[in-house]
Order: sequence, then structure tokens, then C-alpha cells
Amino acid sequence: MAFVLGILNSLPFDWQARRFVETHMNYFVLNMLTMPMPDGVDFGGIAARAARLSCPDARFSAFAAEAGGSIGGVDDEEDARLRSEIDALVAIGYGLSADDLDIVFSDFTVAAVPLAYRELVRQAYGEFGGDR
Repeated sequence: MAFVLGILNSLPFDWQARRFVETHMNYFVLNMLTMPMPDGVDFGGIAARAARLSCPDARFSAFAAEAGGSIGGVDDEEDARLRSEIDALVAIGYGLSADDLDIVFSDFTVAAVPLAYRELVRQAYGEFGGDR
């Protein structure tokens, strides 16, 4: 569940959905969208980061235990780091190049995806072996 949550909340998945959706997502459209191929994605890395972001308090203790995450809120810096790492791992999982990642970014306004966040994603993408 945490892996799917990470994918569905990622910028690359959002970008893909924007190719088909203008205002409302529905199950028909969702069923058309693709997930990264299992052999090319860091399943555990995405799941652990998504679980960490999704468990702010004890209400989520069962999910955290099952997903391998911990309970407790994250500060803004850790939130941005974890989200940017998920976005980078998902981009790599989809087989996106650095140029492809720039195309994804171009579909979002700077207000929606700030320049500093884009740089965090690019940095994580390089650290995780993107374009190798």
C-alpha cells in the first residue's frame, strides 16, 4: 500500500494523469494509467518514504509497522527531502531521463512546484543513479 501511495502521489504519476484528465479523476482513467515496471523501481525505497510521510501520529501505528515506517510528524525540510526522493525514484522507475524530468516540471507552475523543490528532485535523481 505504501508503495502505491508513493507512486500515486508522485509528480511523474501526476504528469501522466494530466495527459488524460482536465478536471475530474475517475476509476476508468485511473485504470488506464501505468505504474513503473517492477524490475526497474526501488519498491522498498518508495514504500518506506511514503510510509514515513503518511504516519504523523499513533493513529497510523498499524500502517507504519506493516510498511516499515515510523510514527511522528516531519518538519518542512524532511517533508521536501522525502517527497523529492520519491519523485526521483518514481522517475527512475518509469525510465525517465533528466530531460524527461524537465518536461514533467514544465507542466507545473513554479507556484505548484517551486524551483528549489525541482532542484531537490534533480539532485536525488542523480544520487539514485538516474541517467546511468
